[in-house]
Amino acid sequence: MTTIDISSLVADAVDKKLAELVVDRRPIALDLKAAMDYSGLSKTSLNRLLAEEKIVARKEGVKNLFLRESLDRYINSLPAWGSR
Repeated sequence: MTTIDISSLVADAVDKKLAELVVDRRPIALDLKAAMDYSGLSKTSLNRLLAEEKIVARKEGVKNLFLRESLDRYINSLPAWGSR
């Protein structure tokens, strides 16, 4: 006869469900300073990439808000060093 540990099964099910509910609390848009810190790119590089439409920003008054997802996509598109 097999013994089933119900409390272990319930705990596993709860852990699995909670893992699905993780919320990304990072901002979706970054001002210039935050975008520079986040990406490691200079002000000149960010503005050039924006002008070349390689990254996306939204305009709030005179301020550019760089979309984090756009920065991620651009950085991930760069060639990896040391990988084969």
